[in-house]
Amino acid sequence: MEVVNAGFVLFPSQKTIVLSVEVELSGPPAGARFLRFSFPSGDSKEFSEFKVIPLGSAESYEGRSGALKGMSYHESYPVKVELLADKAGKKVLDTLTQYVRFEVPPKALERMGVEL
Repeated sequence: MEVVNAGFVLFPSQKTIVLSVEVELSGPPAGARFLRFSFPSGDSKEFSEFKVIPLGSAESYEGRSGALKGMSYHESYPVKVELLADKAGKKVLDTLTQYVRFEVPPKALERMGVEL
C-alpha cells in the first residue's frame, strides 16, 4: 500500500477546503476487506474524522475529509490509512501515515473566499 496522491482540495463555490488522499494497493494482505482513512480536525491535528471504504477490485482508492478549519500555512497534517479485516477495525492488517503540507497561501484563500 502506498500513497500516490495527497493534497488539499479547494471548493471556492462552497468556501471550503478538504484533505484528499489516494492510495494504491498492490497485492493487499489476505483477509483485507476495508480501508479506513483517518483525517485530522485541522486546528489540532488530532484524528477526528474516519472514513471506511470496502475494498473491491480497484487498484487505487481515494478518501476525502469533510470541510476543514483552522489550518496553518506551511504546517503538515497527518492522514492515517489502515487496511482492515473487519469494518469495525478490530483487526488492522497494515497502517501508513502520510503527512500533507498545507501550502495554499493565505492571500489566495482570501481571494477565493475560503475561510479557515
